[in-house]
Amino acid sequence: MKSIALINFYFGNKIPEYMDFYLSSVSYNKTIDLFLFTNLNIKSPGNNIKIINTTFEEFSSTIIQHVTKGLNSRGIYDIVKISNPYKISDFRPCFGYCLEKYIIGYDFWGVSDLDLIFGDIRKYITEESLEKYDKLYENGHFFLIRNTKECNELFFEDYKNSFYSVLCSEKNSFYEEVYEKPWIPGGGINTIFDKKSLLYKNRKALCDISFKYHNLVDLKNPVKSKRIIFIFNEGKLYRIYKANNKLHKEEIFYAHFQKRKLIKKTDNYKKFCVTNTAFRSIPEHDEQLFIDTKKIDYITHKYFKFRYIDAIRRKINKDFKKRELE
Repeated sequence: MKSIALINFYFGNKIPEYMDFYLSSVSYNKTIDLFLFTNLNIKSPGNNIKIINTTFEEFSSTIIQHVTKGLNSRGIYDIVKISNPYKISDFRPCFGYCLEKYIIGYDFWGVSDLDLIFGDIRKYITEESLEKYDKLYENGHFFLIRNTKECNELFFEDYKNSFYSVLCSEKNSFYEEVYEKPWIPGGGINTIFDKKSLLYKNRKALCDISFKYHNLVDLKNPVKSKRIIFIFNEGKLYRIYKANNKLHKEEIFYAHFQKRKLIKKTDNYKKFCVTNTAFRSIPEHDEQLFIDTKKIDYITHKYFKFRYIDAIRRKINKDFKKRELE
């Protein structure tokens, strides 16, 4: 079995509501290790979860030093800066290169966001796919990269048209997940792996929940139902929804709850359900599953702000200005 290590980070003033649920879902995947870098006092719920206490300044400095050294060795002397924790996401494809000492001996390393819940990872990350591909999955909220010198240094390839864009702005350029964009003419890390036919894509196994609507709407695999919840049961994750007056239950890889505030209403991290508003205990009767999921189809304020107000601000500030090829 190929060994896998995940790398994650969180720097803030308090532990997020979803942290314990995320860590619990990782702890059930006992053949996969997680290295979590944080400034907070977080208790590990399993032997496969390693809490690395550090500060944002120390963690970002490590990345800056390694990337700078790598660029200098290639005759490039551009300045590397990380001004805030969110910007670290742009450097996720560099983790294998910058944090090498933590992942020595692993066949693959990867990343994941904190606002997701895993199911049975090994069920969806097969040995066959690990043999064939060097990068698995396209999204910034989860991907794996083969732990070799060639793969870990691939972000240096086509530098001026690709990774250089990360250094051009203090804002996140989404280098870890986008393809060709005006501000990244050569595309992000996915483009580099994809051109070599080494990128595994599977958008069916996961649920990427839109923050556009109050109800849970899956961007990857929409269903004809506006009433969806998720149930986590000791390492297994299920999507539950009603359609044609029937209850449907499907096991999935993971669910990503981006930009969504979920209230903690249970301390049972082994068995819980996720509605569009909260982490709750699993009810005794199916009729109570959708207690929070009324048929509300209107757009959230957060999406409106991001889509329109922030879009205007980004345009004025030229956050994502087109960069001409040299």
